Amino acid sequence: MSFRIDSHPDQGFIAASVSLPTRERPREVYLRLRHPGGKPIIRMELNGQEWTKFSTTKEWVSLPSSPDRIEVKAFF
Repeated sequence: MSFRIDSHPDQGFIAASVSLPTRERPREVYLRLRHPGGKPIIRMELNGQEWTKFSTTKEWVSLPSSPDRIEVKAFF
């Protein structure tokens, strides 16, 4: 697994790029994204599309087990 997280709190979002292992992919993957000021996630995008599988209280997003790179954007 590899990932890169770019935080842009002054612009209201955090972006992440995630690549899951190609062998023995996990069934479930959760990525936790926390705003440095403690703001809750209000909206999420996955590969440029609206994504609803996230928790504002737990500060995580559920990712699909995909062989492709996953681009995530959390808005605060």
